[in-house]
Amino acid sequence: MAELPLAIVGVGIAVPALGQFVVSLGKAALDRVGHSDDEYWRKVKLIIETAKLQTQDILQYLDRLGENAPEVFLENMDDLFQVVRNILERLLPLLPTSKPGAKSAENTNFSAQQKKKINKAVSDIEQWNVRLLYRAMSFRFFTDQQAPNTPRLSNSPTECVPTPLKRVEWLRESVASSLDRAKNESKLLVKDFKERTSLHQLRESTLWLVTPCAGGQSFLMEYRRYSDDAHESHIQRQREIVRDIAGILRQADPAFMGLLYCDGFLDDPLQCRFALRFPIPGGFRNPRTLLDLLTDPDNKSGTMHPLDHRIALAKSIVTAVFVLHSANLVHKQIRPDNIVIFEDSPTIELSTVGTQGNLTNEKRGYPYSLGKPFIVGFDNVRKADAASLMVVEKDWKKNLYLDPARHRLQEGDEFQMQHDLYSLGVVLLEIAFWSSFQNKDARLIGRKIWKDTSQKEMKGPESLKKTYISLAKAVPVTMGQKYADIVMLCITGLESAGDGLKRLEDEDGITVKIRYILEIISKIEEINL
Repeated sequence: MAELPLAIVGVGIAVPALGQFVVSLGKAALDRVGHSDDEYWRKVKLIIETAKLQTQDILQYLDRLGENAPEVFLENMDDLFQVVRNILERLLPLLPTSKPGAKSAENTNFSAQQKKKINKAVSDIEQWNVRLLYRAMSFRFFTDQQAPNTPRLSNSPTECVPTPLKRVEWLRESVASSLDRAKNESKLLVKDFKERTSLHQLRESTLWLVTPCAGGQSFLMEYRRYSDDAHESHIQRQREIVRDIAGILRQADPAFMGLLYCDGFLDDPLQCRFALRFPIPGGFRNPRTLLDLLTDPDNKSGTMHPLDHRIALAKSIVTAVFVLHSANLVHKQIRPDNIVIFEDSPTIELSTVGTQGNLTNEKRGYPYSLGKPFIVGFDNVRKADAASLMVVEKDWKKNLYLDPARHRLQEGDEFQMQHDLYSLGVVLLEIAFWSSFQNKDARLIGRKIWKDTSQKEMKGPESLKKTYISLAKAVPVTMGQKYADIVMLCITGLESAGDGLKRLEDEDGITVKIRYILEIISKIEEINL
């Protein structure tokens, strides 16, 4: 195929030209398989169509931005479009020519080698579709760049299924406006469930699973408590925080954000508590915390799930943290016991397509496969610009995930967004070793947080940080260098990020800059097994 003359033009001009070429290649590929009704080819068409639509959306957005498009974003899009273009050029000659009256795709004979090449190319496109989406998401979430004449999108995720860039726009807008919408408490304050229910507290969690005895949708309950002698002004502040969180989480898209949809909150003054209510998404079942999975006795015989499941788990958790931060919330308790994982319904994946196009769809639960993770534990969440209580944490299990600054509790050590990233780094370490620091019997890492083998005295905060950094150096052997780099970025901040990145903190000390976010997201996107 003819090469576009990109070398003689600037990046700002080259990106639209290259994007249009990607769209043309996608259309040509769809023309070849567009008349097939075979299940396998329908999945192929869907993935190619997604790449084409994403590219069109990004091009439209860049056109609206015009000269306001940042160079770093243009460079990212140039790199991504180049890769997708190369994959489509590799795929196109492999596809059948399928037009009305011609031989249909499903009836075309392919050798095992041809089928393998098609599967590999389409799988690559699917992975790069996700990377395009994350790149656009990071740009829209973590900059104030707004395209001129951008139409207001629907606030309801159920009205339509938006194309990826439109979905990013919708997410940013819904997060930004959710606090205003949350002020209408008539839509957020819900009545207690009056029918008979079965209550079950999840193992290694403060969450309660509520199941109606007469059938119906189950949901999770999470409580935010206050003391029985609390002043009325304190109770009112807690109510406002719970209302705001419920308002934000009402906009959550579980399939995309790594956060559960919240249908409202309960006010229970007799028990001195508020409760957030999370309906369990359709097709999900058997909720367990990440800590429960990490300490499962089945792990003693070694991990049985594929490594790519663990990578997907980490990606979802990282995304959820960034979405929370985009809503100007500091979580403060990112730990494996505040990550709930559901087994989900079987889905068709290209990785399960055989060389003859036959679909196998074997679905097994833990320990053979990992499910869909969501961040919970909102009982201590606050706004990033709100005052942080300088309270000493006495629970050694919670202290494992706290930045050393949160142990000093000196002026300037208030909980900030980068402290969430430190906690995230510790959790990513546990995922890498598939073991928990909270488990004293852990063969690999549980014993490393103690000063001696008697396990009576835990290491100090700075010593713990050094231990985590030392363990991160062993991560590349099993999880790869990119994953290890992400752990180091989270635990050390910009100490390991290089001179090319801007400072993590701005003048008010809470904003995570775009280049730091792009550094983390780009590294986790590039993990490809």
